[in-house]
Amino acid sequence: MRKLILSLFVAALLIALSGCSKEPETDKKFEFKSTDPVVMMSDSAKSIWWVEMPVWVQNFAENKVDNKFERKILIKVDVLDKNGKPVVDSEGNSISGADGELETERADESQIDAKVDVQFEVQCEPGTEFTLKISATDQIGNKTITKEQKLVIKP
Repeated sequence: MRKLILSLFVAALLIALSGCSKEPETDKKFEFKSTDPVVMMSDSAKSIWWVEMPVWVQNFAENKVDNKFERKILIKVDVLDKNGKPVVDSEGNSISGADGELETERADESQIDAKVDVQFEVQCEPGTEFTLKISATDQIGNKTITKEQKLVIKP
């Protein structure tokens, strides 16, 4: 009888302790933090607009090299018209892949987020709506994320 009570007590104790054990932290998800474009008139006579968009990402992988933390993030933005076709800038060049920038930085401390500035021009009338297809690639972590968002040209 004593062995049965002791066995039940040990089993209950093990069950209680296993419920309290801390699970290991999972990897945080590489994601966009913010992609808010700012539109400014560049040339009112030709209806040319300058768009600046700081693209913030977070939870990317880093390498530690020579006591510094290194990150490599590639940002690409495709600007599409209402029919889903690439838009051209005021010089007739496709804005597809606008500022495909690689942000490489080495810092003394690990970073939780990073910003890459994307800039482009569009020639259109106020009120024109575009779709921005934004992709970010964490080249160290081998992860790519994408999102689409609307951009309406407003003075």
